[in-house]
Amino acid sequence: MWRYLVLIFISIKMCSAVNSIGITTLFYPSSSESQSISISSSESNLTDIERKFNQVMITQIKTQIPKITPLLKQTLIESGTFNVFDGNKTLSNWGALESGLITKWQLESSSLEMQVIDNMALESDTKVKSSNKYLLIGFIKSIDAHEVKQVFSGTTNTSILYSLNIEITYKLIDMDTKEVFSDFIATGHGGFARIISTNFTHMSQNPENVSDDIINDAINSLVINVKHGLLVKEGLGVMPH
Repeated sequence: MWRYLVLIFISIKMCSAVNSIGITTLFYPSSSESQSISISSSESNLTDIERKFNQVMITQIKTQIPKITPLLKQTLIESGTFNVFDGNKTLSNWGALESGLITKWQLESSSLEMQVIDNMALESDTKVKSSNKYLLIGFIKSIDAHEVKQVFSGTTNTSILYSLNIEITYKLIDMDTKEVFSDFIATGHGGFARIISTNFTHMSQNPENVSDDIINDAINSLVINVKHGLLVKEGLGVMPH
């Protein structure tokens, strides 16, 4: 009977409080951008136009990736589900960069979800956190752009499929203990599929505009995926209130 009472108490507590999430700067693994960004093609004999487009893509990706953090803050605030604050100030106060905490968190993974849920159901002395504040820290796992094209025999047309995939490992840090207690991978996808003239004039005329559209689509879908990941963690009780 007491187990049911504990579950009822926890449910009431979860409904009456809102978790606070600190959003921080994204980090590249081992501080290396070049190892995380890959542009590839199905053909080795790229045209000058394709090489130019790929170079524009790499430049634009490096420029636009920082947009993820403020967009994520805005999306979470607008959802009304979380209180959102600037997690970079917390990292600064903790001296996380100097102390090596960032590296520790990057390497640390967690599989505590079921343990947390089991504890909530089975332990009468479930630990009550002194606060319901968490840090969300993202480590860029990979950014891959890939092009596949096929020339239609007997015509001047070519089909082209260009895709951009962003993969980020997010770690949830308990601000009471400064430990990773959960993690998840968020993904974002952007791209286009076209049947175009073999000379790829649309790329040569406005490569920045084309790359902007692809990257923005990938970033927007990634942010939605992060929000979904947090809601799942909260729904499972992994982020207790």
